[in-house]
Amino acid sequence: MKINTEASMCAAIQDVLDRQKSGIYSGSCGVDGNNELEYIAQLFKTDQDIFNKHSGYLARVNSITIDKDELRKGHESNELALIADGMSDYYGQEGFRNFYSVHERDKDYVITYLIGTISPIDGHKYCWNEKDRKKHELCALGSIVNSVKNNKLHGDEAMFVSQQAF
Repeated sequence: MKINTEASMCAAIQDVLDRQKSGIYSGSCGVDGNNELEYIAQLFKTDQDIFNKHSGYLARVNSITIDKDELRKGHESNELALIADGMSDYYGQEGFRNFYSVHERDKDYVITYLIGTISPIDGHKYCWNEKDRKKHELCALGSIVNSVKNNKLHGDEAMFVSQQAF
């Protein structure tokens, strides 16, 4: 989902924050762990102001759904954390602030990311077309999931794998 007004951005931030409260895991990259609506909205807005990028989308929401059967019994929490952190690091390596929550449904887990669309590093925009965005994200996610499934990914190595995805 693409977010193009401050009101919709605040609603999306609040939605992810609410999911964090009831979720099983949460994290961020470039948000410094301060999970307050005003703080996060101000970070994304400041990135726009610094680089004078006020047109287009303010943020986007991406979700990943993982079937419960895809994770090893007894290792679900660890594997979900590695996958969620790995994708967060991927977005961070691309230059974008993000935060996320992992929550459980009947037959699957959902990781919901809110991603700022202006890089605080150099001001570039998150502006791939949908086809290219999906291709890049699926490549990174596939690399991370394969590493987790093959027991090759532990803790901080998630960031290393996301850097190698391209």
